[in-house]
Amino acid sequence: MVLVVFSAFAVIGLGAWLYHSSVAMAPFTDERAFAAAVGEMRMGDSEVYHRLHKEMRTSKAWRQDMGISLLLLPALFLGLLALGRGRLRAPPRKWMFVLIAIVLPILSTGGFVFDLFQGNERREFPHWADSLSIPLMGVPVIFALGLYLSLMYLLLIKEVRASPVRPLAAARSNYWILALVFVTLFELIVTLPFGQYYYTVPSFLWLYYALSIGMTRVGSEPEQAVGVAVKGTNARVNARE
Repeated sequence: MVLVVFSAFAVIGLGAWLYHSSVAMAPFTDERAFAAAVGEMRMGDSEVYHRLHKEMRTSKAWRQDMGISLLLLPALFLGLLALGRGRLRAPPRKWMFVLIAIVLPILSTGGFVFDLFQGNERREFPHWADSLSIPLMGVPVIFALGLYLSLMYLLLIKEVRASPVRPLAAARSNYWILALVFVTLFELIVTLPFGQYYYTVPSFLWLYYALSIGMTRVGSEPEQAVGVAVKGTNARVNARE
């Protein structure tokens, strides 16, 4: 546990350094040259714009995003450990699952909206492209689908208790839970290298949500130990008879 906490704080320190190093950086190698080149472009020449943006941007955005990611994820993990008194535990009350189920689609949808506006602010899209209004039209649908999915997973809950989360046992408890674990892990792996904390943090919480529901369907370790002991006692009694 000491090693885990030390590693988490080391990652937080790295995140703080990355974010600090991005503060004084310029977004482009030559701001004036970029603006001049964009001004000479023809309307609709999006391929040229994106190529120019990729060539002239610095690592400022990546350092900033990765820094925030490395600050938030370990802090969130340590917070869950603190709530579980040193272990990652499932929520002990049913209403906590309901609260998480409501918050998750808000975070996921908010991350999508934030990504659009941040990309627009960083000039990732050409000014002639309708890069905001069209994607924003799908936000209500994205939120409704996320809320429906998170609430439907509440139906898989069995016995709520503050069990330590055992990822393999929880994932194997149900095929639907295994599917959600696979999807969230995939999104974590895909988004983390780019520092997309607005997707990575919700994915981490979706993963915690899925594993916690799985633990309600798995017997706790003490219960399993008692069951093995009872079976062993019954076997010895039957053998004597």
